[in-house]
Amino acid sequence: MTKVSGKIGRLIAALVAMSVPTIGSANEIALTFIEQGFTVKGEFKDFVDNTYMIVTQYGAMSVPAAMVTCEGPDCIEIFAANTANG
Repeated sequence: MTKVSGKIGRLIAALVAMSVPTIGSANEIALTFIEQGFTVKGEFKDFVDNTYMIVTQYGAMSVPAAMVTCEGPDCIEIFAANTANG
């Protein structure tokens, strides 16, 4: 088993602790962390500065969109910036 430590380890541990599904609602989304492979479910509240704001049964959470994939009716479509001309 690999030991995870430091700030990233604490972040992952906190997110895992909050990953217990909440009571289902129309605004529920599931955010799956791309590198870690675990999912956090919660009620979608907002999307600000490329960050999902959700509320889980453990409280509010801000998750950078670049770190996750999103499933649910309230997910925001993220498009890569188009730098090509024409």
